[in-house]
Amino acid sequence: MGTSQSLHYESTGSVTLSISAADVTNNRSDHVASPLETFETWYAGYHGFVSLVVCTFGIISNMFNIAVLTRKGMRTPTNLILTGLAVADMLTMMSYVPFAFHFRILHNTSPTITPERDSYGWIAFLLFHANFAVTTHTASIFVGVVLAVFRYAYIRASSSGYVTFGMEKAFFSVMFAYALSVVFLIPNYLAQSIVQETDRVTNKTYFRLDGSLSEELFPNINQINFWIHAIAIKITPCIFMTVFGGLLLHTIRQTTAKGREMQRFGSNRSQALKSRLREHSRTTRMLVVVIILFLFTEFPQGVLALLSGVHTEYFESVYSPLGDLMDIVALINNSINFILYCSMSKSFRQAFLCLICSGVKKWRNTSVMENSREEDCTCNQYTQLEMRNRISNNYRRVDRTTKGTCLNGSVS
Repeated sequence: MGTSQSLHYESTGSVTLSISAADVTNNRSDHVASPLETFETWYAGYHGFVSLVVCTFGIISNMFNIAVLTRKGMRTPTNLILTGLAVADMLTMMSYVPFAFHFRILHNTSPTITPERDSYGWIAFLLFHANFAVTTHTASIFVGVVLAVFRYAYIRASSSGYVTFGMEKAFFSVMFAYALSVVFLIPNYLAQSIVQETDRVTNKTYFRLDGSLSEELFPNINQINFWIHAIAIKITPCIFMTVFGGLLLHTIRQTTAKGREMQRFGSNRSQALKSRLREHSRTTRMLVVVIILFLFTEFPQGVLALLSGVHTEYFESVYSPLGDLMDIVALINNSINFILYCSMSKSFRQAFLCLICSGVKKWRNTSVMENSREEDCTCNQYTQLEMRNRISNNYRRVDRTTKGTCLNGSVS
């Protein structure tokens, strides 16, 4: 869910994103193009436009995710983690939009470095984008791990009747994932610097990113950065998500078996418990799909990065030509969670409908009473539990010594 930000370990020693400076600020030597390089050249003409469309949809859809998941009736620990995931994905795509527009659309046909494309301001943005996008995407990966671990621990605790995983723990888990991504990427922040060069023919000044100065100040920083990316940011989180995703699938099977056993009972209590188990199972299935999409996007990148670290020629011949493709796959993955939530979560659909209805009614400037009645009718199922809790709380406030009471607790 973020750009692939696959690290490019160039012959110059610089480590950048697959969307980054190495592709747009460095010239390649002439050689016979391989089939993958031919594909890279062909797709490069479309990547800017495709990524811009995907990012636009992804930013809007993640805004909807955040708005729905933070509504009063939707505030749960799991939804808080999903909100942290949506924030990271949205920030990644917001950074990608100006990059794609300037470097991959406006100046995509430039055969060489140009002062217009590679001015100091745009190269400074490129440096910011490379660091910011890799940070937010790494955060989304780590939040995905938190989601898998948290959901499994929550289900185990629920089965024992003692749940200790509340909103506070979910919030600090998300913040820890964000902070950990920053710590792991400190070598990445130090690996690049901006250098100024002058064209000897035109005498024009341009700028580019370079890793040689960083290598002099911090020996082996690029190698360290590469292995951190391959092992700590890609492979290890995928292993965690695979293990806990498998455990979640096992709990789904257990829940399904328990529901079948309860079909023999016809009491209201057993039916209510069966309905609750069914809802938990639907939520868990949805989260398992989120984890599978993470693995589909990140695990191949981790394997390719690992092979590139072992065989340096593998990077130039396979990994680098697939950079744009890995980016667009990751961007699509960041954008489809909204569709996934709407298709697999009834409560999310109802909350989203309430959000849209509320916005339309505010736009029409209808009266408060009409808004209230219409929203109650449209979102009846979504607010039913909230209304029952409100009525129950009102009854608790009633003076039990009085003989007659109203619904609001006043004496009749």
